[in-house]
Amino acid sequence: MDRKTILLLIPGAARNPLLRLYVKALAEDHRLIIACNDVAEASLRFPNVEVSSLSPPRSSKPRVPVQNGVVPDEASTPQGCGKRPAKTRHVDLRLMRWIVTSAIRSAAHCSKLPRPDVILAVDGDTIATARLLSIWRRVRFVYVIYEVWPNQFPWTPPTESRTKAVLESLAIRSAAMTMVCHRRFTRLLSGRYRIPKIRFREIYPCPPLPKNQSSPRVPRPLKVYYHGAYTAARGLEAMIEAMSSVEGAHLYMRGIGPFEPALKALAHTLNVEDRVTFMPSLPADELVETAGTFDIGLVSACPSVANGRFLTGFKTFENIAAGLAIVSSRSWVIDDLLRDFPVGMTFEGGCAKSLSQALRFCVENPAKVEEWKATARKVAAAELNADVQAARLRDIVTAFLQQ
Repeated sequence: MDRKTILLLIPGAARNPLLRLYVKALAEDHRLIIACNDVAEASLRFPNVEVSSLSPPRSSKPRVPVQNGVVPDEASTPQGCGKRPAKTRHVDLRLMRWIVTSAIRSAAHCSKLPRPDVILAVDGDTIATARLLSIWRRVRFVYVIYEVWPNQFPWTPPTESRTKAVLESLAIRSAAMTMVCHRRFTRLLSGRYRIPKIRFREIYPCPPLPKNQSSPRVPRPLKVYYHGAYTAARGLEAMIEAMSSVEGAHLYMRGIGPFEPALKALAHTLNVEDRVTFMPSLPADELVETAGTFDIGLVSACPSVANGRFLTGFKTFENIAAGLAIVSSRSWVIDDLLRDFPVGMTFEGGCAKSLSQALRFCVENPAKVEEWKATARKVAAAELNADVQAARLRDIVTAFLQQ
């Protein structure tokens, strides 16, 4: 097949683990152009790939009234998961105008790039731009989604979620194909927007296998590992609270964000500083390589919003690749994933009591944890790795371009 031009729209490229998979799958056989908002960082990460700006400088997103929580950058302490946001049929016209205007400017900016044979739009923030660009350049576009765009956070006002759902519904029906990270997303989006399931493809967002995976044996104390952003409504405070009632385990937290001082203060208040260690953040590409020194990978999200109820988590696949057992908050995706690949157990997201029970089970049943770790190493080598998923992605894109 002739070498094709693929335009990948991805807002934050430098720290997005998904980008490495797409570069691995597509950059060798095709001309891949990455359009992102962090050009300098992405260029350093992928020096052999063309990188361009996604959009010209634009005005800041309009502020909207906050309900059911606190906007992270304005909060001084981490918030709990909160109540499920109320539903509404009203849209935020100011927000819609800002999104559409920004999409027009981005599409006009990207129209100066070489004409692609296909556009890949990663995340809901790029779908309006991709739709407009596909009309102007008369090319097909593919929607790539790995998390729920509307109803993402507990502090998101219902009108904002409704606005995003309306925009997504208008654009996604025009997508020639939608790529998701799990079959649960296929069911969600095909049912919500009445799109035939045949237009969906599923790709696991897996990292490359690290050189050193976790030891087959389980030491004492059990090493529990969390890596991710220190932001609101992730159940981070529940992790620290859970450690106050767990003997024989130590929690290691690696991340960056506005709530790190508050989390450290909480550990001090609960007198669990001897059971909780805060570690410095690392570049996204180094997380898997360093995860092998732990035993259990902790994944948590807020179940009061759709994004939490459909939690997948890059860190889920990163921990499996490193050979860790998984302890994750329940979600439709994680429940199915652990049935397909029995590598761990779940707990109620944001509930310290439920998490402490799960961790105590792991401490009291080291043979079970060793079994989960052995299964994780096996499934990571067989299917849940970047080589296998990149080959699948390459085949899907190649077949799509030949249509």
